[in-house]
Amino acid sequence: MTLSLHAASDPKALLLFGTTSTITALFIYPFFWGWFMPTLHLPALFAWCISIAGVCQLLIGWIPDKPGSLGHAHNILAFVAGSMIIPITIMGGLSPVVSSVLKYASFAYLAFSCTFIILYFTVRSIRKHSLIYQMIFYWGFFAIILSAAYLR
Repeated sequence: MTLSLHAASDPKALLLFGTTSTITALFIYPFFWGWFMPTLHLPALFAWCISIAGVCQLLIGWIPDKPGSLGHAHNILAFVAGSMIIPITIMGGLSPVVSSVLKYASFAYLAFSCTFIILYFTVRSIRKHSLIYQMIFYWGFFAIILSAAYLR
């Protein structure tokens, strides 16, 4: 079960999930556009990828992952948001400002993430642990982002 399925299982949880997504977006995306991008000398494509991921994440927070058309829309948005992590990580790893250790860590994370994505879509039995994999996927991403922000 994914985080979204947990949230969709109860109206109060869904409200909390949507509210948390909105509040997070209000803080994290101005940080990306106003500080992170200029500081790491990231290209305009980074802004587009972050914007696409941000809009998808915001919508994911409010569209429940339930059977039917809403669940289908939720899953498409989740796939798009997750896919944006790949170019975002590549651009971050190629930044001239980040250390070589962080560059290697970024590409190691990218290799792990791509392997995970391929396994997730090809080996159905691992989906029962979706929440664990989802947390590792996002925690890894934010560890790379925070490291890029603070360790140079």
